[in-house]
Amino acid sequence: MLKVLSNLPIKIIVILLAIGFWVFIALQTGKIANFPADIPIEIKNLNPDLAVALSEQNARARISATPSVWQGLTIDDFKAYIDATAKTEGVYQLNVQVSIANQSVELIAISPPSVLVNIEKNVSQSVSVEMVYDGAPKENYSVADFNLTPKTIVAKASPSTFKKIAKHAIVVNLSDASANFSKIYSIKAFDSANNIVPNVVYEPKEISADITIGKSSNIKTVGIKPIFTDEIASGYSVQAVTVVPSTIAISGPATEIASISYIETNPISLSNKNADFNIDINIKMPNGVLVVDSIKQVEVAVKIGLLSNEKIISTNK
Repeated sequence: MLKVLSNLPIKIIVILLAIGFWVFIALQTGKIANFPADIPIEIKNLNPDLAVALSEQNARARISATPSVWQGLTIDDFKAYIDATAKTEGVYQLNVQVSIANQSVELIAISPPSVLVNIEKNVSQSVSVEMVYDGAPKENYSVADFNLTPKTIVAKASPSTFKKIAKHAIVVNLSDASANFSKIYSIKAFDSANNIVPNVVYEPKEISADITIGKSSNIKTVGIKPIFTDEIASGYSVQAVTVVPSTIAISGPATEIASISYIETNPISLSNKNADFNIDINIKMPNGVLVVDSIKQVEVAVKIGLLSNEKIISTNK
């Protein structure tokens, strides 16, 4: 027993030193994993007369870094890009490259390692700019008026990219707004599902928006009209349509909402449908008009039956 206790302080110090050394080694050892965020793929050195469409819009990076470095990494530390130097019109399989601002981070792998790049002649179009609202004003307040400067701009993109675009818009944050405000906004392209369409260049890149916020006197309840496209299966017809909710409250400048009696949904395809179906679909808000209760989607139930001489019934007028 005495032998075990002999030199006890020295033994404790040795154990503590060993633990400290182990912790030191662990902290210096690189942790290998995928960076948890998508990195948008940019195009470098592209002829300004050309535009691109990519098979993949984002990349992932597998990296090695010490735990302390990992904790400080953000998406801004990473740049994913494709070098289009000397490329002309055509379809290419090009490598994705990733640069990392922090030099102590080691890049292990890139996913995908390459993407399909369709390079086309740049097309310019004069387009109108709309507003997309994010959030809602303070209770009992709404957008009374707005002014965009300029209202039309020039958009440049490939023909295939233009086909995907449903609107060119700025995203205006109205969260708890109760007073007028002005701000400069970048313009973005959106598809029919309100996803951002990349690889669109705008001239100018930004516009100013003057938003007038007032008491919610201009509120109107309107119906929701589902919009259908494509041909239903042969021998079948739409027998009934139900929308939930069937009405929504909207607000906005009096001149904007006066003529609105219903809000349309995004197109719903009936292609080859031969059975009942339900779908959650986005609604298409007119420019400058706000949904009071922040509804963005409605549920549309479609009843389909065999074609007959009976009149087709719709619950929406």
